[in-house]
Amino acid sequence: MAAAQRDTTTKAERAKQTFEAWRKTADLPLIERPGGAVGPSVAWVEETGAEDERVARRGRVADLIVAAQPTSSGAIASTVTFEAALLDTGRPVIVAPPAAGTGIGGGAAVVAWNGSAESARAVSFSLPFLALSTRVVVVAAKEGATAADADPLISYLAWHGVRADTVTPEVHTAAVGPHLLEEAQKIGAGMLVMGAYTHNRLRQMVFGGVTRHVLGHAKLPVLMAH
Repeated sequence: MAAAQRDTTTKAERAKQTFEAWRKTADLPLIERPGGAVGPSVAWVEETGAEDERVARRGRVADLIVAAQPTSSGAIASTVTFEAALLDTGRPVIVAPPAAGTGIGGGAAVVAWNGSAESARAVSFSLPFLALSTRVVVVAAKEGATAADADPLISYLAWHGVRADTVTPEVHTAAVGPHLLEEAQKIGAGMLVMGAYTHNRLRQMVFGGVTRHVLGHAKLPVLMAH
């Protein structure tokens, strides 16, 4: 218990130092209560308790959650916390890989579309980012032998002032994940937008193949919604 406490304290101190360095670089005021600033501001909140429970509770009253990419080594803590953010809050989550840097959006963007409720929710949450993107490419994923109809989505985006192109990959369902990341790399995308799909839930969530592949291999920010 003492060793765990020391480890937690060290991580908290490191997180606070990183936060302060970023805040100063971004020149953002530190405001603890609403109404204390005009424009963007930041605050530091530190709580004690189970990480996934705290993230779920806080996340439900957040516009957006940014979570570290679950580690490839399968560390339970990072995976459980990410699942809580994505599945227990009803809010959009941006998965931030270590190589993604500090910029989110603003360049090109790829939208994964299969016509599902999850992908529709992800698109809706991503509209502020897509509106700032220099290019938007919709990848119409195939479910079996038929590709999702992207025309209604293209029209929906146009009503929101977002012009998008469509790409229909000639790949099997199992290859959709790699294709999404390849398409993102090809156009130099700064963000991938997609729904998060699951098969079932026992103790931990079992993600679908496309979601699992993107989570494990993405090198750019991924906005997900469930």
